[in-house]
Amino acid sequence: MAPIISPWFFYFMEVGDALGGVAFVFAIIAGVAWAALWIAALCQFNEYNTFKENLQDKGFQVCWQIGKKAMIIMFILITVAVVIPSKQTMVEMVVTQQITPDNLDKGKDIVKSATDYIFEKLNETKSTDSSSDSK
Repeated sequence: MAPIISPWFFYFMEVGDALGGVAFVFAIIAGVAWAALWIAALCQFNEYNTFKENLQDKGFQVCWQIGKKAMIIMFILITVAVVIPSKQTMVEMVVTQQITPDNLDKGKDIVKSATDYIFEKLNETKSTDSSSDSK
């Protein structure tokens, strides 16, 4: 009989959960790098130069290019961290995928038969206890 849920799903669930956390950490690192590069770029501005001259400064251009790349990486990693569901959410998704009206009816029948069986055993136990008490 084939398993209802593939064991590989549990592996990918763990990997996905870890990947979301790693993406979030690297997003924070990229954000800090982005902020540091912007501060470095702003320090390149000289009050005696015009804005156009500052934009042509090689140090400013390098900071600007690296800062743009860090910002793009940060937004991609934040998106990945937000989009990948947590392990708990993935478990809930699989469980709800398995719930169908047929499965609910089968579950109801199983619970009803198990309850009937428990009450039969309780009644048998009561009747044997009553007969042993009367002796």
